[in-house]
Order: sequence, then structure tokens, then C-alpha cells
Amino acid sequence: MKTPSNAATSASFTNLRRLVFIRAFVMAGQLAGIFYAARMLHADLPYVPLLCTVLALGVVNLLTWWRLGLPRPVQPAELFAQLLVDICGLTIQLSMSGGATNPFVSYFLVPVCISAALLPARLTALVTLLGLGAYSLLLFVYQPLQSLQPDANASVSGMDVASAHAGHLGMHHGAAPLPMREGRADVLNPHIVGMWVNFAISAVLIAVFVSRMARTLREQQALLTERREFELREKQIIAIASLAAGTAHELGTPLNTIALLADGLCEEPPHPDSGADARLLRDQVRLCKQILGNLRRAADLYRESAPQVLPFAALLEECLRDLQLLRPSVRYRLHQGAASDAACLADSTLKQAILNLLNNAADAHAAIGGSAPQEHCIDIEFDSTAGEIVLAIRDRGAGDPVRLQAFSQAPFFAAGGEAIPGGLGLGLFLSRSSIERLGGSLCFERNPGAGVMVVLRLPRVAAAPAEPARA
Repeated sequence: MKTPSNAATSASFTNLRRLVFIRAFVMAGQLAGIFYAARMLHADLPYVPLLCTVLALGVVNLLTWWRLGLPRPVQPAELFAQLLVDICGLTIQLSMSGGATNPFVSYFLVPVCISAALLPARLTALVTLLGLGAYSLLLFVYQPLQSLQPDANASVSGMDVASAHAGHLGMHHGAAPLPMREGRADVLNPHIVGMWVNFAISAVLIAVFVSRMARTLREQQALLTERREFELREKQIIAIASLAAGTAHELGTPLNTIALLADGLCEEPPHPDSGADARLLRDQVRLCKQILGNLRRAADLYRESAPQVLPFAALLEECLRDLQLLRPSVRYRLHQGAASDAACLADSTLKQAILNLLNNAADAHAAIGGSAPQEHCIDIEFDSTAGEIVLAIRDRGAGDPVRLQAFSQAPFFAAGGEAIPGGLGLGLFLSRSSIERLGGSLCFERNPGAGVMVVLRLPRVAAAPAEPARA
């Protein structure tokens, strides 16, 4: 059994399927109308072209149903094309069965209503104009259907059916009978003109107001969905922070033991050449304890932490210093733009988010190996515009930006249920959540040549005013 894709569960996909059902229902009504006109009214109509039009609509419906099985998403232009087919089919059928005098001419409002509810404003306006144009054309270009006229069954002596119909129209509106030509009046019936005016007003009102109401509902639904996703991420982060605080507490005891052993090795090294290694081990243990302490404080203060305005260049410099302490072998090139005084909103999690991205780039370099210096060098580009700060981190690893984007949106596992190589993807998820909390964005792109380019964007804010010098 084929698993439904995202395209098969989208609103546009569902709307297209409903449009198929609506067209099938209308086709059944059209066949019933043709049968009634032929067997009950004995109307002189071109039944073969009418049936061929219904058959053509049926073929379109079958092709549309087959298209629904494809994993391709449904675009608004496709829905517009489907409505255009319905308008054309209805116009052809009505032109052969009474034109604007056919009572089913008001069905042109149905495509207008559907477009107003589903399509953008410009496509809705186009559907409205096409429907109104088709209705207007049917005022003049049509084959009369005398069997459906009010006086069709009346016994009128000395007059043919067309003359009787013209006399009925004249008496109905208090005017002289209208001159007839080939079964239709030379002068438009005021009643028919009134129907056209009513249709035009209804179509415009539907296109304007229903379209706006539908757009408002879509915007509200999008806001509600975004709010629910934000609250879900907040709950996930709180749960992860609680887990991290507990883990940091549990790691405190073994780290204290390692610290005592490292101090002993520094005081009495077992080998003359192991003193430097022991001191490095002690420094690394102290750094781990410091990181765990910061992690506990960040978990405790996560909800209460308020963003502050900080210079981004200073924050990036601090992150690079920590990177060199954590991984002394990592090399990087910093390309800084002219606006080095750009400031942004930052909290206790932004620094950790940037450090996570730098560590991931370092891991990508370590995975490929190689001896060339440029292969172990991370390219970091920092620049800013009038409205945002852009930080790009480039590596030359073998990462896939599409998979990394999925890992950053779902903690622990990607959308397909596959774990990220070398980890759970937790760092990427936390980094993305922290950046989005500050109004920024994080995306992963293919680095020209090889590797992945991580692009971080943050809103630029006015720098905090410096405190005045005291006398």
C-alpha cells in the first residue's frame, strides 16, 4: 500500500479532489437535463455535440483523478485551469441550449465562489471576468430553446412559436411584442438583462468580499499553526533543558574524580614527558566543568532570560575563542564586512547556538581527513545590511544540506525516521530554536565546490547607548 505523501495531505490536493466530485455531480445533472429535453420536451437540440461536451468533461475528470495519484503538489494555477475548463464546458453547452435564457446559466457563480475561497485575488478576478464574459456572450450567441419558454405549451392560433414567445415577452413587460429573427429577439429582453445585471453584481461581491474573508481565515489559520508549532518547540526545549540540567549534575561527580587525578599527575608526573599532557588534561577538565555549570544555569534561567542588545562582532569573537579552547587544532578564516558595529538581540542560548554550528563544521572537516591546510580551514563570513546580520559558515565536508535542514526541524530524528550520523541532531534543533526565538532564521545550502554552507540571519537592532563618562 502506498504511503500518502505530503502533497496528498495538503489543502490544495483535497480541494482538487473535491472539484472532481463537484464536476462529476454536474455532469450527471447535465446528462439528466439532456435526457429530459429529448424524451419529455422533444426539443430540437444538437444532442451529439452536447453529449460530446459532457464526454470531454468526463475525460478531463478521469485525467484529473489520475493526476491525484502523483506525488506532485497542487499549485493554484492548476486549480485555475480546472475552473477554466468548467467555464468553457458550460459556455459551450449553454450556447447550444438557450444561452442566457437557460435557467442553469447562474451556475457560472459556482467557479467564482470556488476561486474566491481557494485562489489568490488576481486569479479570482480573472475567473470572475471570464464568467461574466461568457454570460455576456450567451446573450447574443446561442441556439434558442423554445421548449423551455413560458408560452411553449400555450395554444396560440395564427402565430408560430417564435412569434408567440415574442408576444409573451411584450405583454409580460407591458411593451409591444419584440421583433424576432431566427427564434430570438432583436432587442434584449429586460428580464434577461436584469438577470445579467444580477449576475454581474453577485459575481463582483463574491469575488471581492468572499475572497477577502477567505484570505483572512487563511492568515488566521497560519498564525494559529505557527503559534502551536512555537509552543511545541518551547515545550521540547524545556524538556531538553531539564534533561540537560540533570545530566550535568550527574556528570559532576566523575569530572571531580578526573580533576583530582589530573592534579595528582601534574604534581607527580609518572614520566618526564607526560607533564604537559597532564596539564592539558587538567585544563580540559576545568573547561568541561565550566561548560556544565553554564548549562545548569542556562537550564534554570531559560524562561526568565531576557534578550539583550549586544554587538554581534564581540559575540562572534567570544565564540571563536571558546572554539579554540575546545578544539585547538581547528583552523578558520574570518571574513568580516565593513559594518562591524552591528548589534542584535542575544540571550544566553545564542552563543551556544553559534558554537554548535562551528563545532559541526569542525566535525565535517575532521570526517574527511586530508593533509592540505585548506581542507581543515573553516570559512566564516560576517556581514550586515540595514535590516539584518548575516553569518555564513562554510565547510568542505560530505554533509547533505537537505538532511541537515530536516534534522534542525525535528529533534533526534529526521522526518524519515533516520538518525543523523554521529549524533542525534539535538544540537541543530536547539540552535535553530534559539535563533528563531530571537526573530532570526537558519538555513543550510550547498557550498560551491563541496561541503555545506550554514547561513544564520538575525534582525539588526540599534546599538545600546553607551553610558556617559562620569567626572
